[in-house]
Amino acid sequence: MPHKSQILKLVVVVAAATILPAVLFGEARTVDGQAGGDPWRNFFLDFQTLVGGALAVFAAWLTVDKMESTDLRAQKRHEELVQLSLRADRLSIERLLFPQLSELRVIYKRLKQIELPELDNDFTVENDFPSINYYRASYFAAFEANPLVTELEKLLARPTWVSAERLFTGQMSFHVQILGELLAPLQRHCEQTNKYSNDGSNLGIFVMDHLIERWKEFDRAILEGLPGDIRLVTRHLEKVILEMDSLARTYRVPT
Repeated sequence: MPHKSQILKLVVVVAAATILPAVLFGEARTVDGQAGGDPWRNFFLDFQTLVGGALAVFAAWLTVDKMESTDLRAQKRHEELVQLSLRADRLSIERLLFPQLSELRVIYKRLKQIELPELDNDFTVENDFPSINYYRASYFAAFEANPLVTELEKLLARPTWVSAERLFTGQMSFHVQILGELLAPLQRHCEQTNKYSNDGSNLGIFVMDHLIERWKEFDRAILEGLPGDIRLVTRHLEKVILEMDSLARTYRVPT
């Protein structure tokens, strides 16, 4: 199919070839009787206003069409420049998502699978401490969470993560900041819980009388706050993953 501009040129040439020879070289009719003469020449002279108006409309249409074509080319060029300028940002987001996003999903899934204890009313009368079952469940939670927290801290410190922080949305920056603030104390709590629990050969030692005093020394705030800390980390990690999915859609990076 011929290009649009070639068709327009052809129309102009045909119109000029039809009108100009008749006007310039056609035989004029007699003035007295208004008879004879070249019919084409007579037609253009009789309807010159109409023909001129039609040509003016055609010229205006050509002008508008040319302007639209120019605008389309300018828009396309602008989009190309924008895409070129976003290339570096897209590469940063791509390096952020791979492999961090899949790793965060695995960590989130494993955190969700941890069975967290709930405080109950089973306190010892003398010491007002949670039940031994609660402490035992806290130990298992700390044992499972500790390596995940360590892995999460290392992931958030990777250069590819740090270099992409300038592209984070406000929501993602907020949740990443809160997550970072929660990880250090949570890891400390996990390590302290493991330290106290690993002093014996098994968890059953905590029901032995000679270790009751050792149990008293344990920080109750850590003991009772550990499950809540794990829940908070899990919640903010979920928000970070959702924001990363949103970044992937914004920068058109497949995940």
